[in-house]
Amino acid sequence: FEDPITGAGSIIFSSNRIGNPMIAYHLYQSTRNTDGTFNAPVPIPELIVGAEIKVAIRRDGLQMFMMATLPPPGTFDIWVSTRASTTSSWSAPTLVPGINSETPDGSPSLSPDGLILYFHSGRAGGLGGNDLYSVTLCSVYTTTPCLNRSPTADFDGDGRADISVFRPSDSTWYVMESGTNTFRSTKF
Repeated sequence: FEDPITGAGSIIFSSNRIGNPMIAYHLYQSTRNTDGTFNAPVPIPELIVGAEIKVAIRRDGLQMFMMATLPPPGTFDIWVSTRASTTSSWSAPTLVPGINSETPDGSPSLSPDGLILYFHSGRAGGLGGNDLYSVTLCSVYTTTPCLNRSPTADFDGDGRADISVFRPSDSTWYVMESGTNTFRSTKF
């Protein structure tokens, strides 16, 4: 993450440096010096849920999604936290509305524009295990999924939804077909 105002670089990561694996993983931040080295990491206490791992931070540094579970180790879910500015504290993490299931959900990742949240889930209707899902967010300023903007579609006729992304920058539609596990793209 690079602060858009100051240009200072930071890394936010998960570590169990003070406890047991999978129970005491927490988030830390380290800022980059001008010579490319990093300062000693400091914990981010306002982001403690239980065990926090795998974070995705929006480019402006004002929103973070993380995979976390409540103690004792339960099911992983996707949580979100926001802040007013890059010098403000993070808000208390909350579950992302409308996407968590009764199975583990995790590994959040954001598209470069911050409007698509990618994650894995073991939910019913998938192929089993950690299937890849995406949801379009209404705007970068909300965590509410706009389900009407990211409809599922079966492009190859096998009865299962296929992963697809439209990239406006080059007017190309990318599709991963579930029936053949092949990738194709179409320029509009």
